[in-house]
Amino acid sequence: MAESTLTAIAYYQLGLFAAGSFHLILIIAPGILIGIPLGVYTIRHVDAETFRRICMSFDAWIVGFGLSRVLLELGLVQSMTAYQPLMLAVLLDSYLLYGFFKTRRRNAVSITAPFCGSSSRLFCSWHHQKKSLKACCLLRHGPIQRA
Repeated sequence: MAESTLTAIAYYQLGLFAAGSFHLILIIAPGILIGIPLGVYTIRHVDAETFRRICMSFDAWIVGFGLSRVLLELGLVQSMTAYQPLMLAVLLDSYLLYGFFKTRRRNAVSITAPFCGSSSRLFCSWHHQKKSLKACCLLRHGPIQRA
């Protein structure tokens, strides 16, 4: 957020914004005002790596759509063939996401987490609070209930 804001300020100071582009703020602002709190809420409830993968997937789809629209607007490609970059992005991304979730499910079932070496339930509770619950804590003590 800070990077984007500082970049926008620098671009404004350099005169890189056209007067007609300021109306876009009204279109973009609602997405930012809704998207950032929604992202913060989601990252607290979803594994960080999963969240990153889904965000990158969404980004790939948007780039594919943008490239398709540019091809149409510039007249470089006619008809539905302009949407082939979008379809390619969707297919490739779907394949990569399928592999990611399939691997995560396989790893979750095989329980190959490192052994924390703890014999105390207190140490395992600390792992649980830090959202890094080790497999050995589950095997040794069973699920730990949150207060």
